[in-house]
Amino acid sequence: MTDDGFEQHFQINHLSHFLLTTLLLPTLKSSAFPESLSKVIITSSRAQIIGNFDFENLNGEKISKKPKPTMLYSNTKLMNVMFANELNRRYNKSNIKSTSMHPGLVHTKIFKAERKFVALGVSTVMKLFGTSVEECARNILFPVLSPDIDEGGKYFDCGVEAKVNPQALDQELTNEFWNVSEKLVNKYYINNDNVENEVNLPEGTEHKVMKNKKGRMKWWKVLKG
Repeated sequence: MTDDGFEQHFQINHLSHFLLTTLLLPTLKSSAFPESLSKVIITSSRAQIIGNFDFENLNGEKISKKPKPTMLYSNTKLMNVMFANELNRRYNKSNIKSTSMHPGLVHTKIFKAERKFVALGVSTVMKLFGTSVEECARNILFPVLSPDIDEGGKYFDCGVEAKVNPQALDQELTNEFWNVSEKLVNKYYINNDNVENEVNLPEGTEHKVMKNKKGRMKWWKVLKG
């Protein structure tokens, strides 16, 4: 768990992206024009396709006593696509376009928390068949710089539009996830009038934390009163 009380994957892969982007919304809106769009690119992963979104599992509550990093990672990569799609839906008319993308497989230490034989196997595969850092950078820049991509709400896999997890296309689900995310980071919006005008914080909202006996957060209880 992080110092803020969130499961690490959830905070690093989603909440931090969500917070930074929403803090930048006033600037993104003021600098966007029909002939010069503001583009937001959310880095996801192919793992999003096997992710599963559940409001009662945001902090990994339903995962076994020994959390499986691959499951946590996949779930948060799905959240990235959901966030990108909802951002595009909400701000499309403000000339802000948002897309999500998988840049490629790069040899990193991301699987170091897995069992040794799994980490070794993945590391070997990435070394042999992975994408270079330069190629990944090009894949990230592609949806930003390509003149053919002025329509957001898409997901790209190494520069090619690809299939997404069906949950990422559920507007009711992505809308509610956005609202939940706002509530979880709302303490960082305090005294920021520009941002508070963009997000939908209910009056009197406070950053609350509740724990079950095992110490894991049960955010859905907080959010539903």
